[in-house]
Amino acid sequence: MWLIDTTTLSLQLFARSEGVEYAILSHTWGGDDDEVTFQDMADIAHRETKVGWAKIKKTCQLAKDMGLDYAWVDTCCIDKTSIAELSEAINSMFSWYRDSKICFVYLYTRIHEPQLHTSGNLLDDELASYRWFQRGWTLQELIAPSHMSFFNENWEILGTKESLRDHLARITGIDTVVLKSVETLQNINIGKRFSWAAKRETKRVEDIAYCLLGIFGINMPLLYGEGPRAFIRLQEEIARSTNDLTLFAWQQSRKSAGSNWQLSGIFATSPNEFRHCDKLLVPRGKLEAETEFTLTNRGLRFDRNFDVSYPGFDSNENHLPEGDLFMRLDCLERSERTRHEARWVGIALRRIGTTYLRLFPDVLQYCSSMVTHKVSQVRQVVYIAASLSDSDAEIITKNIMVGIYYNSIPRSPIMNTGYMSDPSFRDEPLGVDGFGSGGLRSCMHLRFFAFNVGRPSKVFRMALVCGLQVHTRGEGVQDSPWALLCSEKQLLESVPRAASYKDLFVPEPTGGGVSSQERTEFFRDYVFERYLDDSGHISQTTMPDLVVVEDPSTSYVKHEVSVSVNPPSEARFPMSSRYDYVIFLSYRKVYKTSGIDSLRIGGRAG
Repeated sequence: MWLIDTTTLSLQLFARSEGVEYAILSHTWGGDDDEVTFQDMADIAHRETKVGWAKIKKTCQLAKDMGLDYAWVDTCCIDKTSIAELSEAINSMFSWYRDSKICFVYLYTRIHEPQLHTSGNLLDDELASYRWFQRGWTLQELIAPSHMSFFNENWEILGTKESLRDHLARITGIDTVVLKSVETLQNINIGKRFSWAAKRETKRVEDIAYCLLGIFGINMPLLYGEGPRAFIRLQEEIARSTNDLTLFAWQQSRKSAGSNWQLSGIFATSPNEFRHCDKLLVPRGKLEAETEFTLTNRGLRFDRNFDVSYPGFDSNENHLPEGDLFMRLDCLERSERTRHEARWVGIALRRIGTTYLRLFPDVLQYCSSMVTHKVSQVRQVVYIAASLSDSDAEIITKNIMVGIYYNSIPRSPIMNTGYMSDPSFRDEPLGVDGFGSGGLRSCMHLRFFAFNVGRPSKVFRMALVCGLQVHTRGEGVQDSPWALLCSEKQLLESVPRAASYKDLFVPEPTGGGVSSQERTEFFRDYVFERYLDDSGHISQTTMPDLVVVEDPSTSYVKHEVSVSVNPPSEARFPMSSRYDYVIFLSYRKVYKTSGIDSLRIGGRAG
């Protein structure tokens, strides 16, 4: 720690701040060229030409008048050319302000439009007009020191931290007990602490996270250039050290979220999203011993009870959609938004694949009671994504739909051995199925068919293996469906291990057959092993789109089934406008005469 000798005005290095009595300055920075840097301190003539030298000199004079030999000013006591020293200083900043003998607050710059408070207190409005109350770094500089003196732009004393305590509390929202003693800070819930920074700003986007390290007792490396990721990292570090669920009681602004406002990760994107958390109430006693979560590479892992309907209500209208969950945050809110009644707070979760996301992050869910029927709760392990990128949000909300059309009229020997998933198509001359991406980057769908051909008839089985892959290229999100046909005979010949899977091509096997999960995993691996291109995407161009079956009763007939991916067309595929793509399975019978194939279409041809 570098300190300024208040007599010689030179820098001296100390191993630690404990045991050294020093004054410290809290202020807002001017222009970069105005401030005295660590390097400037070695050039006496040059440093005195800078605008910022006057406040350094005044700080040292005030400290010396109090009998203090040293002072600390952030502009010149940190070598910002050293990443290691800058990181150490920022991680130590809170303790340096806490350990100071006194902190001088220099209120120099006023904001252009003072925020007038409704209290009618002139001193409140006077203090609030200074930019110092809007800067991110000055939050910890107000909380940490025990003794503070406030000066205006003319270095005229305005008061002390003790004499101005009530005014400071009204302006900043900080609890008076915290302004009285920094030791009480740990008793304040996480959400409320974040709310103190909701309206504060920093010059660099990463600093809105770094300036709060001391508020939460966190140490973490600085990575300038990471952008908003710094604030996510701060919350991850907090999650490692607390089980306070108010960490998740933030509320996103729909305007700031843009078009992707329906879903988000479990962590907030800025302190402003905690702006309503100043009204949170957390019972002193722990409500649930199970309140525990762990940060993993899949997101936050919770193993606890979740509600499948909103607790505190009996109406069926409050039942959550299938797959969605309600997570209680073990806190209450009493505010104008709750009509000044204490209401329990929770958030809704939606499952996307194997991971959950926060549903409608622009609202908090309220309930009148924590008491619910056991039937409305389920205990399970849930992984909630830490954050959600813009591209992932676009993919999720897009939810690409694919329709599968195939021949089902009597003239076609193709038989659907699965269930028809859409009953509205039962009277159509085409069999119809469909699937959607479900918000996932990739998905796969299986549909099994069979031929009854020849006299006597013989059954030939095949599988339609199809899916979607969604990826980001350039500035946009692109989606591409794929489809391949795979006959049972061909698969058994080319993949020897397929023979060990009993009833692989029978969707509903009887005793001892392969399970649905095993079947899906087999075909997934089959596709990945054969049809991935160098970029890791599934290549449609190398996939077989035709299955040929020789008629067992005659050498003059063969049967062909082909698959194609098409745009929706009401003329070709009735009611296909609901889909983004159509996968069409078509059949034709081929007669061989004089060495030349002649075709007769069976069913509808593509």
